[in-house]
Amino acid sequence: MSLALEPLSLCRSIASNEFYRSLNHFRGKVVTELMFRDFWLDGIRTATAIFQNGWYSPPELGCAILFATGTNYQRVDFVSLRTPESWPSNCELDWENGLVYVFCSPVDRRLGEIADFTAFHYLGNDRAVTEHIAECRSVHAKILSKLQPGMTSLQFHAECNTIVNCSNLYIEGHSNTDPAKINFGHSFTTLPVNRLTGPDLLTEEDINYLSISRRFINAIDDWRLADVRCFSVEPRLRSRSKSFLPQVSLHTIASLQGGIVRTQSDTKNIFPFE
Repeated sequence: MSLALEPLSLCRSIASNEFYRSLNHFRGKVVTELMFRDFWLDGIRTATAIFQNGWYSPPELGCAILFATGTNYQRVDFVSLRTPESWPSNCELDWENGLVYVFCSPVDRRLGEIADFTAFHYLGNDRAVTEHIAECRSVHAKILSKLQPGMTSLQFHAECNTIVNCSNLYIEGHSNTDPAKINFGHSFTTLPVNRLTGPDLLTEEDINYLSISRRFINAIDDWRLADVRCFSVEPRLRSRSKSFLPQVSLHTIASLQGGIVRTQSDTKNIFPFE
C-alpha cells in the first residue's frame, strides 16, 4: 500500500470493513436506511478515532444510505445527496432484488483528513442490470488508466470526457458546491492542525472549510493533480440507450505525488456478496 494513501486508507478501510460487517449483521432481516446508518456509524466510531459527525452536510451526520429495488431504481438515481429526498429514511432493504448505495464522510480525528467512503451493490440477478454495472466499471477503469504523472485536472477531465463520450454512458449529477455543476471528482482536504485538539463534533466553520477548500476536476478549474495528497475519481454514470437502468456511482481515490500513479478503490465487490 502506498505511503501517500496510507493515512486515508486506515480510516477508509475501517469504514469499508464496518459497512460489510453491517451488511452481514442485518442480512435477511428487516432493516431501514436509518437503522443501517446508525449501526454502521457506531461501528466506525468504535473502531477508530473520528469526529462524531461527517464533513459532508447535509445529510445529517454526513452519511447517506439509499435502498432501491430491482424494479424501481429511483431511490439511487439521486441528483444530490444534500436534498431532503435523498436523506436516510424508513425505506427498507430488499434482500432479494435490491440496490444499495452508501456514502459516509468521516474525518480522521488524529490527522484532520477527510476519508470519504462509497459503496454501490446490486443484490439481484437481472442480467440487464448486472451488464450495465459491468459496463460502468469498465469505463471507470479506463478513466483511471488515463492518469499520468504531471497531469493537470483539465487534462484529466478531457480524457474522462473522451472515454465517456465514446461509450454508451453519460455523466449524471449536480453539485451544489462546484461552479461547473458536473465534475469527475475533487481534491481531498485537511483541517488545520490547531483544530485537531478541539471538540469531537465538527463545527459549521470546520465543515465549510473542508468543503470550500476542495478543487474540482471539472471543465473550468485547472490545477496540478500532484499538488494535492490525493483526490477522488467519482463519475456517476447512466445508460444512453436504456434510461430505465439505474445510475451507478463508483468512487476511487488517486495520488500522483512523487511522479507515481497510485489508486485505491473503496468497494470490495460491486456484485452480490456471498
